[in-house]
Amino acid sequence: MDGLEARRPREFVSDDFSDGVRDFFHAKSLLMAHALYLTKALEQWVEAADQGKGELEQFIRYQEIVNKISLAELEVSSLKAAIHCEEDKVDQLAWYLDRLQRTTSSRRTIAGILTDASISLVSAGIVLWAANGNTLRQLLGVGASLTQITLNLVNRKETFVIRLDHELNILQEVFAGEADEWSQIIPPSVWYYLHAEETKLYEGSIQEKLLNTIEPYEVSGNLSLFLSDGGIYTAEELQVRSAMLDILASYVDLMKQDLLAFRREVMEFRRGSEEERDS
Repeated sequence: MDGLEARRPREFVSDDFSDGVRDFFHAKSLLMAHALYLTKALEQWVEAADQGKGELEQFIRYQEIVNKISLAELEVSSLKAAIHCEEDKVDQLAWYLDRLQRTTSSRRTIAGILTDASISLVSAGIVLWAANGNTLRQLLGVGASLTQITLNLVNRKETFVIRLDHELNILQEVFAGEADEWSQIIPPSVWYYLHAEETKLYEGSIQEKLLNTIEPYEVSGNLSLFLSDGGIYTAEELQVRSAMLDILASYVDLMKQDLLAFRREVMEFRRGSEEERDS
């Protein structure tokens, strides 16, 4: 991440852009230009087109903008792929633990049936000697119920866990990170996009929306586990972590959509300036 300090966007202010730029590009496109450190290049390109300056100068500015958009799209895609990669691994671990628990539960159920049968046979011999037939049927039923309840209680206590270490915890970076701290693993433009609260384009930062979205999962008690460097996970906790990663990937994908919209407006502006120049 060396050399990226100067490329970190400062606070976004729409007035940083001229009226000519704001008249053509939407607010989200201006946010993308700001996040990609393209404010100056976009201004120079629009100014060159408005003043009818040489095609070479306009092309240089246009190419700089398009190249940075393309690079940002690659960064977003790479980050999203990394998130989905971890999500898939966590899903597999959750499935494995769940399978172990189900297998153990099945074995205990079979044991319960066999135990129930044995108790019934023994009870039958005792009851035939000491009671009538109706009492036998009642006692056998009670014996079966008690056996099954006991085994079910044992099953509920049987919980498999796994230790999962997070050398790079993307959830920790996003959920626990402060906007002015910056990340060592997330590209500056993406980091800014996730924390750009001052824009109010999304009624708050993406980070805040992420925190609000995971509330239904009731992870407040385990949030420290998900944001730690590692710990002991149950199958259910792994499933929650997977859901959190999936939600994060969805919000990261929003940036790619905004980049696409920005690219389209850049293409439209270029097409319009060329038509105006050729007319």
